[in-house]
Amino acid sequence: MKKPFISLVYVMALAGISQAQNILNAKMPADIRKEEVAEIYDSTSIHHDGPLPYERVESRDVMWSRMVWEMIDLSEKVNYPYYYPLDAMTTDRGRMSLFDALMTGIQKGEITAVYADSYFRQKLTKADIEQNTQRIDTLDLGIEQANAGEAVSPEYIDKVRISAADIRMFKIRGVWYFDKHLGALRYRLLGIAPVAPDIYQQNDGADAADWVELFWVWYRDARKTLYSCQVSNPNNRMESLSYDDLLNARRFSSSIYKVSNAYGDEEIKGLYPGDTARQIAESLRLKEQILNFENDQWSY
Repeated sequence: MKKPFISLVYVMALAGISQAQNILNAKMPADIRKEEVAEIYDSTSIHHDGPLPYERVESRDVMWSRMVWEMIDLSEKVNYPYYYPLDAMTTDRGRMSLFDALMTGIQKGEITAVYADSYFRQKLTKADIEQNTQRIDTLDLGIEQANAGEAVSPEYIDKVRISAADIRMFKIRGVWYFDKHLGALRYRLLGIAPVAPDIYQQNDGADAADWVELFWVWYRDARKTLYSCQVSNPNNRMESLSYDDLLNARRFSSSIYKVSNAYGDEEIKGLYPGDTARQIAESLRLKEQILNFENDQWSY
């Protein structure tokens, strides 16, 4: 008797399962590098005044996984809930943009797992984040005062701070995996980063400015903060949603710009440099390939 095709796929995927299981259950980036995660999922921790806890994923249940990096373009209408409102003071229920929600959580100390890149290796302090999100220039008259040995007057100090209106997109990192216990394709969001024009090049104009990642937030550490931030539900004004609801349900339009494969983590633009059309086509192909994986497991 021939073995089912699904078992062959399972054997081929064994090499990456252990790492995927480690990532899926990691509460902090440091947990990714541990061989075993000691914490056991406690169902008694479920409550109604916080985000629904992630279920524990066992390594034997992960048949296949793929790490993906995506861009959420805030100029697309479907992504407007993450961009607006630009001024939280003018809205009801204390609603705010996703960027303001993240910054508020960081400033209050609710979000502490903030890093310099999507691999969560270099942790950032509040001072580092402040430096990434604002620029302080001294005007010519202020420089003259400093050269004369005088204290620089406050009006000669120009402070430019990045606001929600400056955010062009969000980058996210997550992992798609097939849970053979549930027989379903699942997604787990790992990190999110606001992207804005380089604050030190804004004088050259928005078109000339390079887009930079301001910081990366380990998403699990931000869930409680984002769960408390309400977003208007366009389909039902009587029921509001939270950013945690939207992001976990993948209610956004995105494009893949980097994936993990046998050769490492590879950016699509590196495969087709200078060819935007082929980059877009490859991104769509990868997304379709991932979403079709679940259907491909069923054979009769």
